[in-house]
Amino acid sequence: MLVQTLKALGAAQVLATDISDYRLDLARECGADYVVNTREIDFGAAMTEAFGPDKADVIYECAGTDITMDQAIQNSRKGSLIVLVAVFGKKATVDLAVLNDHELTLDTSMMYRHEDWIDAINMVNAGKIQLAKLQTRHFAFEDYLDAYQWIDANREQVMKVLIDVDPEA
Repeated sequence: MLVQTLKALGAAQVLATDISDYRLDLARECGADYVVNTREIDFGAAMTEAFGPDKADVIYECAGTDITMDQAIQNSRKGSLIVLVAVFGKKATVDLAVLNDHELTLDTSMMYRHEDWIDAINMVNAGKIQLAKLQTRHFAFEDYLDAYQWIDANREQVMKVLIDVDPEA
């Protein structure tokens, strides 16, 4: 979703990283210019290869782990913006010394703002965001428990699972 949104908003180039080849293939299909499995290639090396020595203008952290946040901080150029999109499940350990020394800006995202919903709907209606690509599977409302069990059993091959509340859907 973020790859498509960044492209819709005018990003010239987007690098997507993950440890799942399935998600990386999907990111490429959704418009990522570069995809990198960080189990195989160092994040910093991937940044330099994709964007040159100036690296990226903005880094979006979407995994919510100390490792990925540390990669963002350690590999940002001086003065870069890091946007935390992920929700951390526990207290994060962040190297504030490097954040400060490199004059980085750490910003967060706010979920469920009315104006963001309007922008998102407009991008979908304009065809800039393709939601179908992100939908892995649908379940009927009464099968909601099966949906969660299926997600757990197929975690590496899942993006979005939808639970249909309309029996006609």
